[in-house]
Amino acid sequence: MGSFWLTWPFQYPLSWTITDRYSAEKWIGQVSPMPVLILHGLDDPVVPVHHGRMLSEAARKPKELWLTSRPGHVQSFGDDAVRQQFVRYLITALTTTGDGR
Repeated sequence: MGSFWLTWPFQYPLSWTITDRYSAEKWIGQVSPMPVLILHGLDDPVVPVHHGRMLSEAARKPKELWLTSRPGHVQSFGDDAVRQQFVRYLITALTTTGDGR
């Protein structure tokens, strides 16, 4: 709400009505030892990239943060290279056991 001039004055009073009980930043650290992949577009008009970076900082290892230059909110998978890298990531994550094998 703070990024649009018309809703900016309402961001503070409305924040009292919204709880952060289910905030991803609050809970992502408890996912470990499950691998975490955060894929975020540098030019995402919906969710600013600093949110992806904050989630990455809050997550425990194993974790990866991929920042893509493809514009838009969900367009990263429109890039063939990103899709191929994601498949390789899944294969590695699904075939690696907790003891490093």
